[in-house]
Amino acid sequence: MNWKNKTKIAKGLESHVWMGNNFVSKSKFFIFRTNCLMIHYAALKLYQTISKHIFKEKNYSKNIKEISKNRKKTQKKKIKIKRLKSLYILLVFRNIHSLF
Repeated sequence: MNWKNKTKIAKGLESHVWMGNNFVSKSKFFIFRTNCLMIHYAALKLYQTISKHIFKEKNYSKNIKEISKNRKKTQKKKIKIKRLKSLYILLVFRNIHSLF
């Protein structure tokens, strides 16, 4: 690559953004970024609605005795929450990869 091509690239960089392995125009980059944010927001909303359904029947103002009785139930719920978090992360990454 000679110096003329390098200067052309340097001048073009004002309207371009480095993403991944190549330069992308700023307009394309902003579209990509908004898509990612929308996917992230949608996945977050989905996660929140699912977690609301899990916690719907639980009241947190319980005595220590009641909590110790229901310890097994709470442990099961914790596992469910972990699964949901992993599902949420999977959703986000799958959708972002589908954009490329």
